[in-house]
Amino acid sequence: MSEGKHRRPRDLVDAIIAEQRKKDRTDVLGSYTGVPWDEWEEPVQDADDL
Repeated sequence: MSEGKHRRPRDLVDAIIAEQRKKDRTDVLGSYTGVPWDEWEEPVQDADDL
């Protein structure tokens, strides 16, 4: 087997990372997705996230 078969396709990995970084209007604090609207804020988990 060639080494190339064991490597992940770069385009697929980049697409997955880009999708994960998208902001979600239903998760404004970022507690579920880990991506808050304000990029400098830490995600906050509150009572309705439990």
